[in-house]
Amino acid sequence: MDVRYSTDPQGFQKMTTEELRKAYLIDNLFAPDEVPMTYSDIDRSITGSAVPVKGMLKLLGTKKEMAAEYFCERREVGVINIGGEGAVTVDGKEFTMALKDVLYIGRGAKNVTFASESSEMGKILLCQLSCTQRISDYACRTCRSRACLSRKPKGCK
Repeated sequence: MDVRYSTDPQGFQKMTTEELRKAYLIDNLFAPDEVPMTYSDIDRSITGSAVPVKGMLKLLGTKKEMAAEYFCERREVGVINIGGEGAVTVDGKEFTMALKDVLYIGRGAKNVTFASESSEMGKILLCQLSCTQRISDYACRTCRSRACLSRKPKGCK
């Protein structure tokens, strides 16, 4: 896990473009068959991605950076699919993810895996934050009906 530390206001003003990019740009996301993650001490968040190509990828916690036995021990995760169809399994429950679908994974989930469901691989963006209470996992499907595109989403399920 890459760890990024905040810059003080005076130092920030003196940074070159290259130094700003090195300090703030996360350019290693969406590597096939990897789960790269970057921890930011500014808001104690973790940004990452998962692109399962050859098989399932597991979301692992790290004792060193997170002081946790598993990734969601003290944290919740937002998952957004920006690629082909994929699946996220949370403690044995599978959530099929189409393009633009979103999944909330609550604190306490022990086993989280990612898999592609089609030849066009799923590209999963992860954003993870600290959390104080457990909320149930929740999937939000991209609704494609006309009712959802209007201001009155009565026909949306």
